[in-house]
Amino acid sequence: MNFVSNQAYKLAVLADAVAGALLTAKLALFQNDITPTPETPLASYTVADFTGYLVKTITWLAPSIADDGEPEVVGTVTEWRPTDAVTPNSVYGLLLESTGGALYQAGRFDNAPLPMASALDAILPVIRVRMTPSGIAVIVS
Repeated sequence: MNFVSNQAYKLAVLADAVAGALLTAKLALFQNDITPTPETPLASYTVADFTGYLVKTITWLAPSIADDGEPEVVGTVTEWRPTDAVTPNSVYGLLLESTGGALYQAGRFDNAPLPMASALDAILPVIRVRMTPSGIAVIVS
């Protein structure tokens, strides 16, 4: 037998996810040309180091229904923007980490690398946590 989940259940699962493991999750940028796999350890990534770089804590909004009718929780962070051109980086992707620094997920930008070479460059991701047939998915746009 296969269960079919209703919207209320999906919203409750998403609310639990962001109230639990994802509550204090952080986003980091990596600058080495690597394609993440589930087996890639955190030590394989070179974290960005452009002037003004900080790891960002995600702020979660309340669960809601997206324009396509699917439940989701949106997470926001403040933008990354170099404060000068002293230490330019080419950024390839994002790392989703626990507060303690454990790697949850990693992803490569579709149009990598993104330049972070001056105060004119910026990255402002939107994080969407959604239920999928195979479980919870974190989508970044």
